[in-house]
Amino acid sequence: MCPGEDSPSDASRYADRLKQLRAVATSLQKGHSPGQLRTSFQDALAGATVAQTGSLLLELVGEGVGRETLRTLIEWFGESWPESNYPGADPTRAAGHPLEILRRENEALQLRVDQCRTAMQEVPGSSGAFAQARDAFRDLSEVDSHYRRQEFLLFTRLESHGFIRPGRILWAAHDEIRQWLKYLALQFAADDFDADGLLALADSVVEPLLDDLVWMIYLEDRLLLPMACETLNDSDWAIVRRHSPKIGWCLVDPGCSDQQPQPPDRQGIAAEGREVLFSTGLLNAEILARIHAALPVDLTLVDADDRVRYFSEGSRPVFYRSEAILGRDVRCCHPPRSVHYVDQILSDFKAGRQTSAQFWKHLGDRFIHIRFVAVRDGDGRYLGTLEIAQDITHLRALEGEQTQLRYDPVG
Repeated sequence: MCPGEDSPSDASRYADRLKQLRAVATSLQKGHSPGQLRTSFQDALAGATVAQTGSLLLELVGEGVGRETLRTLIEWFGESWPESNYPGADPTRAAGHPLEILRRENEALQLRVDQCRTAMQEVPGSSGAFAQARDAFRDLSEVDSHYRRQEFLLFTRLESHGFIRPGRILWAAHDEIRQWLKYLALQFAADDFDADGLLALADSVVEPLLDDLVWMIYLEDRLLLPMACETLNDSDWAIVRRHSPKIGWCLVDPGCSDQQPQPPDRQGIAAEGREVLFSTGLLNAEILARIHAALPVDLTLVDADDRVRYFSEGSRPVFYRSEAILGRDVRCCHPPRSVHYVDQILSDFKAGRQTSAQFWKHLGDRFIHIRFVAVRDGDGRYLGTLEIAQDITHLRALEGEQTQLRYDPVG
């Protein structure tokens, strides 16, 4: 099914709309008169919701349609659905609502972009402009928290309503911006990087980065946030609110908010006193949960239908996770650039060609090891995949022997 569609006929209608929008975009790029094309645009979207329209336009973003053409289409869309008429628009104005915070963060990001551009113009004749540019770019790196709250919370809730493609398209764009920022951060960290070095990167790195940031702000404000505003319900927003502080904020203080929902009751498992019988022993369900919590690894179980069914809350978490991922297609839990590996692993495990795969990489100053293991029953039937992630930085540093008692540092 396509986003927001409930039947094959609806899916066909979505595909037809997308085909019509492609034709309108192509004609615009060729310089055809906007007047007639605007009518065709409106005809293509007749009866479509805000969320469906936003999803369609993001498909064009993913297909690489030119930004000026897309701006025209998005402006036409905005004229049909002025902000005050977006379904569910009122909560976006409430202090502390996730949408209100995201919009405030976008305003702060735009301000830093403007500061970067001003500083870049002054760098040739000002000794202080280089430091101002450096500080502004450092602030822009906080966009990672802004994007992660979308990737791990907002996108998961949109997916639960059938909107999967928008998150995949935007996540790929997020990663490109992260790469620009990471590259610049490495340059600023070098002892010999100065104003001349920064100016040499103006056309090849700085402007593309700033353009991409402004474009992403535009897409969020005009497409993503209205989609979320129309689609997500109170339960969805409760999940987003509950887990947002764990990821963090971008350049703003979230301020006051309406009453925060209580976290899910995890005492039920202990209260029920259930026991699980294994071939090697009998464990109370609470003890089993505590064992997983004590392990210095992250465990994530994906079922035979590729849905996330369980994750542990280990003592040394490697990646951020929350119950928002439960039931989510595992492909949507990974950056678009690595999804082809996920597909290959799942395919090979299901076919019985492979049983285990491992990766390792640097994550900041940490060294992370990730192993995927096929889970099968006694007859060899595929039940799912277990992902085991561990920070092994301290293990790589071990030398010699440790044969005397020595306790690990607390915390």
